[in-house]
Amino acid sequence: MIGSSEEMIIQVSNTKNGLGYVSYAVAKNSSRIKMLKVNGVEPTIAHVKNESYPLIRPFQLVYQGKLSDIEKDFLQFVKSEGQGYIAGYCVPVRNQGIYLPNGAVGRLDISGSTSMTPMLEELAERYMLVNPNAEVRVKSSDSESGMMDVIAGNSNLGMVSRELKSYEKELLTTERIGRDAIAIIVNPENDVEDVSVSQLKKIYNGSIRSWEYLNVYE
Repeated sequence: MIGSSEEMIIQVSNTKNGLGYVSYAVAKNSSRIKMLKVNGVEPTIAHVKNESYPLIRPFQLVYQGKLSDIEKDFLQFVKSEGQGYIAGYCVPVRNQGIYLPNGAVGRLDISGSTSMTPMLEELAERYMLVNPNAEVRVKSSDSESGMMDVIAGNSNLGMVSRELKSYEKELLTTERIGRDAIAIIVNPENDVEDVSVSQLKKIYNGSIRSWEYLNVYE
């Protein structure tokens, strides 16, 4: 089982016929893999904005219960000034005004999605510059672990790079901070340039087992 986006990139780059999927925010900075078009559309920020790319997911922060002062302050930073930094990784949500620090002091622990980790690491660094009384620690795991950390009280905020299931919504409150493209990646030596959503489904359910048969299925 692949544990992180970087592990996925390494695995695909070392496997001639390999295929995987990672965040566009991660894939765009790697020369070790090739991103495929999906339904003829490239994964780009522009194609996420106009929703022409078919594989789009939310980037969300989740929490439980009433927010502390430092949690409120960090989230306000993310939803306002932080949106400019988020734009370097994915499509941000609408900027929600000027950031007005509340003077919060303390530590924030954030854990979850590897796809969101680089973005949250930068947001944490930027936030600590404007609020030197805060310490923000970001730990990479996966979306499910991030939510469980929050529920268990081990993290203040969880990074989740998918829609929440109905029972998860009952336990957690979400703040959507951006939209990301899921990039389909292959080894650079692979001649394939485009794949359809239907073909991807057949690849992952085992109906297509060889690149030579890809064009048989549309």
